[in-house]
Formats: sequence, structure tokens, C-alpha cells
Amino acid sequence: MRASFADGLSALLIFFAAGGAIAAPAPPPPLTVMPVIHDVAISPGGTMLAWADSSSGHQHILMYDVAAKKVVHDLALGESMTFHSLEWSDEQTLLYTVSELEGFHHSSSRGDATYTREYYRMLSASVTDKGQHMMLNSEADFRYVSNMLVIRHHVSKPNTIIVTTYTLSSTGPVWTVFAVDTHTGKSSRLEVGDENTRQFVVDHDGNVIARSEENRVEHTCTVLAKRPPSWSKLYETACTAPVELAGLDSGESAVLILDGDTDGRRKLWALPRDGSPPKVLAQDPTLDVQRVVVDQMSGVPLSASTQRTTIWLDPAAQERAGVL
Repeated sequence: MRASFADGLSALLIFFAAGGAIAAPAPPPPLTVMPVIHDVAISPGGTMLAWADSSSGHQHILMYDVAAKKVVHDLALGESMTFHSLEWSDEQTLLYTVSELEGFHHSSSRGDATYTREYYRMLSASVTDKGQHMMLNSEADFRYVSNMLVIRHHVSKPNTIIVTTYTLSSTGPVWTVFAVDTHTGKSSRLEVGDENTRQFVVDHDGNVIARSEENRVEHTCTVLAKRPPSWSKLYETACTAPVELAGLDSGESAVLILDGDTDGRRKLWALPRDGSPPKVLAQDPTLDVQRVVVDQMSGVPLSASTQRTTIWLDPAAQERAGVL
């Protein structure tokens, strides 16, 4: 991670220096106006940049080769698309998310009505191939679902991300985990939840390790560990607020969760996968721990945060943040 960060920082310096002298900065635009160039992302090894550009009046995504000092791809988005985000999956593959509005007509005993729904889709574009591919394009159920979530951006299998979205079952929609080939958008199912399933945790090899359940009838929240061919209970508590899965520790020996303690504060806990007692990994004396930041490539937790404080879990990440 230290080398990749340095390479990426060098890439940014080269890029901004390539244009020659820099004029005095213009006054910042009103906060309600989106900058014409935004969402700049650096590839993991620092050899590529990508950004969204609307300077022409239309939305484009540009992919820039740092060594060659040139734009290698200019991806024009459709007029009906709204750009949301972009990120590099690896050194050759860019993932970006767009949305489109779709209207539909509904008739009932109360009368006719027209509704609008926004569908979010993630697509991939390769540095070496001008083709673009929508993720989960082989899943028939996905056309009825408005979005998907990326669980793991990088696993040991090349050109693969792990995502979750709803699929249809006999009991209704359930969360399902897929491995998706970023070069084709095609997928394979890894795990199907049930009506109580909320989240999944996946390891570096792309294996589903744990899932969380919220039983609204019994008012319990449970974390289940995958021990093939079945699941076993790793943690259970009265569900005053949903237990949130936060990934795995750096050695992948414990599942990380956000949950309350007897003192009423929400903390980051480590649940050892061998079944030994939970341990508090991060807490604040007065505030709830609200979120955990993980390294996108390795999945290693970097920090936990409250409304006002950051609790560092990775010394190298803390050192890098201090330099910046």
C-alpha cells in the first residue's frame, strides 16, 4: 500500500504539471453548481487516472494514461443517464455508476397512476478494450431491482468483484451474493439469503464468511458464520438497533461488527471466527462509533469514526493521513 500510494501521488503531480504554468485560481463556483471536472480517481498502481467531465455540456468519462500523457478513452454517457461515481477495480478496469429514470403506469381500483423510478447500474470499461459492460447483465431478476452493493472490490481471482442485490424467492425478495466478471459483466451466484438476511461478509478469496440476520418477530439480531455445508451462530443480541457488519480484521480471523454495549454506546467489535468471546476493537468515551473505513484493495480496516473523532486501526494509514 505504501508504494501504491506514492505512485498515485506522483501520478497526480505529473498530471497537473503537464499543462505548464498554472494561472491564478478562479473564484469558486456556487455550491449548487457541479464542477465541470470532478470525481478524479487514481488506479491502484498509479498508472491511470479517470474523471468525469461535463465541460462540453454533455457527460463524459475520461481515462488518462499517466506515462503516455494522453487520454486513451473518452466515454460519452447517454443523454438520459446521470453520472454518480467511478472507481478503479484494477490497473486496467474502471467501474462507474450511472442512473436512469423510468416511468411506469399502474392501474387499480382507486384509479390510474403514473410513477417514476430511478435505476442505478454499474458498468465497466477497460483500458485495452473500448467495449462497456453492465455488471450482472446475465441475471434476469436484476432488471426489476433498482441497485446493487459492492461487498468486495478486489479478490484473489483476477477481474472479479463481489456484489449483493435482491433476487426473487418464494418468500419475496432476498439478498443474494454474486461474483461478477468485470470484463464481461456476467455473474455466478455464491450465496442466497432468506427474508431475515441483511448483510454479508466476504474474504480475500471471494468466499462468503458471515451474514447478519434481523428477526423482526423475535426482535433479535444474529451474526451467522459459514461453516460448510451449514451456518452456525456466532453472535446474537436483542435488536434495539440493527447490527452492522463492518468486514474482517487484517488476519481475517474475526468478523467486525458495529453494535451497542451495556453502557449504551455503539462500538466496533471483533467476533473471533473460532467462537471465542467478542472483543471491543474501537470505542469513544462518549460518542457512538458510526462507520468503519476499509482499504478498497485489501479489505483491511483502516479506521473507525464517530461524529467528531477518528480512531485509527492501521498505523501506516494514520501516518499517510498525517503527511497529507
